[in-house]
Amino acid sequence: MKTADIPLEEAQDPLSEGFLKYPEWIRNSVAHLMNRDNCRTPMQWNDDVSAGFSSNAKTWLPVQDDYPEVNVENQLEDEGSLLNTYRKLLMIRKEE
Repeated sequence: MKTADIPLEEAQDPLSEGFLKYPEWIRNSVAHLMNRDNCRTPMQWNDDVSAGFSSNAKTWLPVQDDYPEVNVENQLEDEGSLLNTYRKLLMIRKEE
């Protein structure tokens, strides 16, 4: 999963409301980096509705558009995926 790009106007984080008071040139240059919701989107478990995170079609924060391809279920099936690489590294660490 990658970091989302949620506009400040759609953010749910209470801190983001404060950034809406800044002039637009500041919001466009710096404030979007302070939007904590960009890294809080739902976990993409599979390619079901709302990426398997919820049975609801709409979640509090939006599910990213790439969830049918980028999800845990697909990563588990791909032996060379980042998820499986980390799993192998953790197994080595546990054995050593």
